[in-house]
Amino acid sequence: MKAEGIIPILEIIEGVNSGVCLVMCSQGERAHYTDLGASTLVSDNFCFEALSKLSNLKLIFTELFILKHKRDVVYKLAEHCADGSKLFGFNLPSFYFITTYLDDILNLIAYADIVFANLEEAIFLGNLLKIEVKYI
Repeated sequence: MKAEGIIPILEIIEGVNSGVCLVMCSQGERAHYTDLGASTLVSDNFCFEALSKLSNLKLIFTELFILKHKRDVVYKLAEHCADGSKLFGFNLPSFYFITTYLDDILNLIAYADIVFANLEEAIFLGNLLKIEVKYI
């Protein structure tokens, strides 16, 4: 990371893996098995202190899976970018997660400059919102 000019800011949590994700793909379909590991244990205080040190940020990008454990942190990241000097982005997670956290996702889209989704996730969200989705 340092060779690429990225300065890591890490909270060390002993005895817990940093997280793993298994992705299974078959005939255009995919499924995930995700263990969020230590990310569920990162302290809010660490996140907020780290954020205060990063005044030169250009982009904050997060996985929305952390909404389950760190909802306040996700919103704080989004609000940190709300002044327009930084970009905020995330990717849409699985159908189950989109359904379960739909209200939060819609609130966060209001802050988002970048939202990644695969075609199926975009169509799924559009259908939930009763938006006709057309693609070429």
